[in-house]
Amino acid sequence: MMPANAGKIAEAIFLSRPGEQLVSFFSKVFPKKTLYEFIQQESILRPEQIDRQIKAAPKDPDQMRLFPRLVRSMGEYSRRKADVDNDREQFRKLTDLPVDRIRCPSLIIHGTHDSDVLFYHGVYAWENIPDAGKLWVREGSHFDVWIHPQVHDVYERIIAFLQQHQKKRSGGHRLISAPPDLAYIDFVLL
Repeated sequence: MMPANAGKIAEAIFLSRPGEQLVSFFSKVFPKKTLYEFIQQESILRPEQIDRQIKAAPKDPDQMRLFPRLVRSMGEYSRRKADVDNDREQFRKLTDLPVDRIRCPSLIIHGTHDSDVLFYHGVYAWENIPDAGKLWVREGSHFDVWIHPQVHDVYERIIAFLQQHQKKRSGGHRLISAPPDLAYIDFVLL
């Protein structure tokens, strides 16, 4: 979670090992404030929209259990930095992705207020990937499959999609038998 224009100082502070430990500490001691900052950084939501999400998250123990995992997923940035820099460089060069050649089942899930991957990229993918499904998460940030008031609806849709396409590939036999719960989603996301 570091925008391309964050600068070397912010990168050195927050994406170093001590910085990662500091963010982890704050996420445990000040979870609402840290969550607010995460959502603010990765969305174009207004403060009152972020406040609604921050008020809803602590009422859902699953979201609060996933939040430390989200923080940990951004750890060890020094090991990922070269790859992230390469991704940024490649994305700058891209003008048009040939997504129309994708032939596998696709479900495009996109937050309408994601500032990291802009919403029109999701729309483009949905409009150009043959037979793609879509799920637009209203007021969703970049973290809408982790932290969002309707996150359980998102999980149910993911599981239904996977089950639907698994049946097609397995000759009608249902191999995914887990109920739509976060234990299964943890496996899918991580």
